Amino acid sequence: QKGGSQAKAYAPVADTVRLHPTSKKKFRPRPCPSGVSVDCASPSPPICCMQLDLDALAATLARASPNFKLNDAGLGDLGAAIVADRVNAAPGRPNLRELRLYKNGIGDVGAVALAGAVEASVSLGALYLHSNCIGAAGGVALALALDRNTSLHTLFLKTNRIGDSGAAALAAALGNGRCALTTLSLQENGITGTGAEAIGNALGRNSTLTSLSLQCNALGDEGVSAVAKGVALNERLLVLDLFHTECAVDGAVALGEALRLNSTLVSLSLGYNKRVGANGAAALCARLSGGGNGTLLSLSLHSVGLVGYGERAKLDKFSGEEESSSRKGSDLSSSSVASVLAGGCGAVEILALCFNKLGDGGALELATCLPSCGALRVLELRQCFVGEAGAEALRAAATAPLEASGELRAVALEVML
Repeated sequence: QKGGSQAKAYAPVADTVRLHPTSKKKFRPRPCPSGVSVDCASPSPPICCMQLDLDALAATLARASPNFKLNDAGLGDLGAAIVADRVNAAPGRPNLRELRLYKNGIGDVGAVALAGAVEASVSLGALYLHSNCIGAAGGVALALALDRNTSLHTLFLKTNRIGDSGAAALAAALGNGRCALTTLSLQENGITGTGAEAIGNALGRNSTLTSLSLQCNALGDEGVSAVAKGVALNERLLVLDLFHTECAVDGAVALGEALRLNSTLVSLSLGYNKRVGANGAAALCARLSGGGNGTLLSLSLHSVGLVGYGERAKLDKFSGEEESSSRKGSDLSSSSVASVLAGGCGAVEILALCFNKLGDGGALELATCLPSCGALRVLELRQCFVGEAGAEALRAAATAPLEASGELRAVALEVML
């Protein structure tokens, strides 16, 4: 300290003037004296690189509002530690329900401090820490806190880097029977099949979680299959997001088998897994219509490598000989688009097939199957290269009598092109 004044914390220079989330007063970030900026790629972001008006923060924390938000404020680890300390100590915050601290460059040190606040809290219900720099150590600390906390129901950790170790620790908390979480987002955290296996095992024992996002993690077929095993045993999960998880045919088949046994899942996202192809999508839908799950209402198969008949011919014509020959036995073309819905799609009411290269040929294939999909209410085909001929065939099929009863649909099928 200099001249007896209060020590100040600093942040990297920003190009814009930001508003304080509570006071609405404009402030300009001051340059960090160390000259180092927060970098999520470093093992631990420097705690000095932050801007924090301690007096303003203390005043904010003392307010009676049950929701505390300080997003994109450059807190860093030191700021997170101060927030955690004030949350625990401030007499005006016993009823804190929601804490939002995303985009703050918080690393493991800050996460450990916040975990202490979570463990001590009896009222905190939601913690949002996405888009920070929390690694495995921070994930483990938060998992240990969940083991002792009975109030937290929502935890957002997406776009951090907890990896397999952090995921395994959180999975252990989920499976211990004491964790109260209902919503968990682990999107984009560097989790692989190893972490997914731990999560799958936990799902088989968990009775509270209703929504789980593992989007943008390289789980692969092995990891997706492990999660599917947990889903088969789970009796609580409603929403599962496996978007962009490097799932292929085997993973899709495993999910289909799991849904034969599961009776609670309402929404499944398997989009942007291009190796699923028609074979994987057909296997999944066949199991949905084979007398299994009757609760799945929404199925997303965005960009899973479905290619319509005419589009396959174009690809073979314009691609190189080597690429064409390698695709002949691939999951992308060995089964037709029609096979996806050949046996219907169970109780699914919303089916999203956007960003698949269907063309008019694929649309005509789908049109032949729509009469067997009696529960279907919305078919999303945006950016599927469907022309007027394909659109006309789909409209006609949407108003045709149902195959099972010969009657018209009780609710009109909406085809979104």
